[in-house]
Amino acid sequence: MLNIKNLNIGYKSPLLDHEFSYSTSHPSLIALVGHNGSGKTTLIKTIAGLLRPITGQVILMGENIHAINEHKRAKIISIVLSELPHRLNLSVLELLRLTSKITHGFEKKHIIDKTINQLHIKTLVNKPFNTLSDGQKQKVMIARSLVQNTPILLMDEPFSHLDQHNTKLLSQLLLQLKKEKIILFATHDELTVLDTDMIWHFTSNKIKPVKTHFFLANSHQLNKIYNFYNNQLVKTGKPD
Repeated sequence: MLNIKNLNIGYKSPLLDHEFSYSTSHPSLIALVGHNGSGKTTLIKTIAGLLRPITGQVILMGENIHAINEHKRAKIISIVLSELPHRLNLSVLELLRLTSKITHGFEKKHIIDKTINQLHIKTLVNKPFNTLSDGQKQKVMIARSLVQNTPILLMDEPFSHLDQHNTKLLSQLLLQLKKEKIILFATHDELTVLDTDMIWHFTSNKIKPVKTHFFLANSHQLNKIYNFYNNQLVKTGKPD
């Protein structure tokens, strides 16, 4: 379903010292971790077809991403970018309905209703998108990607505008969705990677795929997670 072949990424010059390859046809949850500027956003945009690779190919469903027209691509892959739109003169419900019509050719009301319930945004549906807080806008843009109902979901910093409650809500939702989708998300928060199947670690101009439990075996990562939960126990008497 997703086949990355000999890929190098960048805008004018390559970001990686070594080409990256990866292939999977199984639903999974993959976290992209690494410092700012290491290439996480560039990779996400390249996989989505928003950027052309320096070298290599991204193959979706057996076709090169750049050979797939935009309408067909919208049925295969959806993306949540880190930049929030600020000039969107639609209500939340209008946005979700429009997304459904553009993607599927008609309004799939059952998917829209399901997504609204999954993300707890029922109170927002009649509000103009432009009036929402950044956290609310983030949830709506995630909802928009889910209304597309694609087998591949890409998310660039999906937790960045969310409070602790909504971070937990999204983490639980991704855990459900990984049973049926290939999900890649970039994050700087170690706590959000706990339930992932794999981590793509951006380090030293390379992308290193590693099983999550091996990545977390690093004592530095474990200490940060332990300290977070220990603080929660001190404050509340129970983990959050």
